[in-house]
Amino acid sequence: MQSYLSLIAAPVGGWRYRHRMAWCWWDGAEWRQTERGVVETIPAACPRCGVAWSTPDRMLILRENAVRSWGAPPDGSTTATVFYECLHCPQLVYVRRR
Repeated sequence: MQSYLSLIAAPVGGWRYRHRMAWCWWDGAEWRQTERGVVETIPAACPRCGVAWSTPDRMLILRENAVRSWGAPPDGSTTATVFYECLHCPQLVYVRRR
């Protein structure tokens, strides 16, 4: 029988519980013009484990490696922002708006 703590740390549909996550800010976003409008670039790779998160031009997310979502960072901020979650390690990367 599994212990209660091992159940808490287990991934649930690709999402892990926040108290087990590491996080950081990402300031490297660039704005690019496309035929559909202006698009913000995404991180190229996970800063913790190095797995690729996006295509080489940093325009499309690799969904088998990362998930994009929206929420407040765990620093006590009340302002929500875009964040990326690595599906290979417990890393969250929040996009800091300029």
